[in-house]
Amino acid sequence: MGRKNDSDPVPAEEEDADKQSQKPLPLPTVDESDEDDVEAGPMPPKALKRRKVLEFQSLYLDSLPSATMYERSYMHVGEVNHVRVTKTDFFITSSVDGQLKFWKKKPKEIEFVKRFYAHVGPITDMAVTPDGLWLCTVGSKDKNLNIFDVVNFDMINMISLEEVPSCCEWVHAPGTNQLTVAVGSSDTPAVRIYDARSGGGKAAALREITVHRSPVTVMRYHAGMGAVLSHTSDGLLELWDPATGALPAAAAFRFKSDTDLYELARHKTTARSLNLSPDGDLFACVCADKQVRVWRCSTGKLVKKIDEGAAAAASSQAEGPLKLDVLDYGRRMALEKEMDTAKPDPDRARPNAVFDQSGRHPPPH
Repeated sequence: MGRKNDSDPVPAEEEDADKQSQKPLPLPTVDESDEDDVEAGPMPPKALKRRKVLEFQSLYLDSLPSATMYERSYMHVGEVNHVRVTKTDFFITSSVDGQLKFWKKKPKEIEFVKRFYAHVGPITDMAVTPDGLWLCTVGSKDKNLNIFDVVNFDMINMISLEEVPSCCEWVHAPGTNQLTVAVGSSDTPAVRIYDARSGGGKAAALREITVHRSPVTVMRYHAGMGAVLSHTSDGLLELWDPATGALPAAAAFRFKSDTDLYELARHKTTARSLNLSPDGDLFACVCADKQVRVWRCSTGKLVKKIDEGAAAAASSQAEGPLKLDVLDYGRRMALEKEMDTAKPDPDRARPNAVFDQSGRHPPPH
C-alpha cells in the first residue's frame, strides 16, 4: 500500500533503502603525468616569416589576363602540335596534317595572315630565330627542312634531308650573315648543321657533330653562351658549341660529373620539352615522370623540381589554398588519365614549361 499523502511519516525500511541507492559522485582527479604539459598562460605569437617580394612584382601581376574566359578558337583542320611566338608580333601554328599558319598580333585581336601546306604528313618540329625574322620546320614523313621569312610570310627554301629528322634549331650567333640550322636525326646520334640559304634540293650539310650516344629529341640554342642545350632519347642532357661540338667557354664547369645533367638518366625518365628563360639564366624541362625540373644554364645545377602529377593535383585540391572548380578539376583528372594511357607520339603536341616575364617562374602548359 502506498502512502496517502506527503505528510505521512516515512517508514524506516524505505528511508534506509533510499540512502543505499544514492551513490556518491566521483571526485575529480588530476593525471600527474600531464602536469608538465599544462602551459602557464598564453604562448607568445610566432614570428611571421617575411615574404620575399619580387622586383617589379606589381607590373607582372598587372600583366596577368583578367578576362572571365581565356579560350578563343583559331581553326586548324588537324590537331595543333606546335605554337611559336616571335618578337615581330607574329605567332605561328602547325598541325599534324602538315599545315602551317601565320597570325599577326594586333592591339585588340589576332589576324589570320597566311596558310601553307608545308609538309606531307605532320610537322615534327619548328624553330624561330631570337630576332623573330626566320622560321624553320622539319617533317619526319617527307624528310624536308623548310625555311620561311616570317615578316614577309614567305617560304624561301626547301632542303631534302637524308636522315629522318627529329628536331631542329637555329644555331647561328645574332648579327651574323650566315643562317645555320641544326637538325637532329631519329636514327643516329649525329646532329647536322645546314646553311638555310643553300640551294634547294639535297644540299650537303656544313658539318656533322656527334656529342651524344643516342638520337637527339630536342635542342635549344643559348645565344648568350653561344651554345646548344640538347636532350636525347635516353635522358642525357648536353651543352656544346655548334661550331666545334666541344664544351663552350662560357660554361662554369669543366666536367659533367660536377653538374646535375645526369638527373633524368638517374631517375630513368626523359624530357618532353626544353625551354630557356628570357634572361638565359635557367632552362626547364617537362619530364615523362610528371616532374618539371629547372636547371641553371651556366653551372648545370638543378634549381627546382615541381610535381605536376595526378597525386600532387589531388593533394592541392584537397588541402591547398588554390582550388579548381569541381568541373575543371574533373576535366583535368580525366585528361591526366588519358595522357597516362596514350602511347608516346613525337608528332603530337608536347607539354612544355614557359617562363614568365621575370624569368624565374616556369608555369607548366
